[in-house]
Amino acid sequence: MTLGTITKQPYEVLDRYVDFAREIPEAVTIEVDSLKAIDLADNSDSTEKMIDSDPGPSVSGTKVVFRIQNGADGEHHKITVRIIASDGQHLEGDIDLFVVER
Repeated sequence: MTLGTITKQPYEVLDRYVDFAREIPEAVTIEVDSLKAIDLADNSDSTEKMIDSDPGPSVSGTKVVFRIQNGADGEHHKITVRIIASDGQHLEGDIDLFVVER
């Protein structure tokens, strides 16, 4: 499911999150299964370029927190976060990321 859109400038390094609160009950905990970025111009893996691995993704309640970086003007990426919930659910959330020099 697409959960939102992020627009950033190439220089910016931003902490952002995907919140799964609507999808899981209050007492359920989550863990990150994967966090990936795809450059939609050619469907190539852009995870190393766009997602900072230090710090890597973390969990805060129902949120997966991650840091985005880099990119060039005009790029469009899809960030996909997959989680496993303690009640057995496997959930996926997508964010559209646009890089725009202003």
